[in-house]
Amino acid sequence: MSATYTIGYEYNTGAGAVETITARARRLTGAIKPVYMLAAAPLLGLVFVLALPFAGLAFIAWMLAKAAARNRAAILRVGKRVSLFFAAPFIALFYVAAFPFMAMGMLVYCGVRAARS
Repeated sequence: MSATYTIGYEYNTGAGAVETITARARRLTGAIKPVYMLAAAPLLGLVFVLALPFAGLAFIAWMLAKAAARNRAAILRVGKRVSLFFAAPFIALFYVAAFPFMAMGMLVYCGVRAARS
C-alpha cells in the first residue's frame, strides 16, 4: 500500500497569486475559527471557576482593610479576643503539665508546716 501527496506551486508573480492566497487563508480561517472557539470556551470557563475564589478572598481582604482603617479600636479589641481564643489551649496544656509539680510542692509545703508545729 502506498500513498502519494502532490504539492503544486504556482510561480505567478502577479497580483492575482497574492489575492488567491489571501482568499484561501480567509476561507480557512473562517472555517477554523468556530472550532477554536468551541475548544477555548470550556478552558476559559475553567479559568473563571479557578480564579473566582481568589477574587472573592481579595474582595473580602479589601473590605476588611477598609473597615480596619475606619474603626481601629474595635479591630484591636476583636484581635485581642481572637488571639486569646487561639492561645487558650496552649495555656491549658501548660497548666495540665504543671499541675502534678504544683500539687507535689503543695504536699511538701503542708507536710513541712505540719512537722514544724
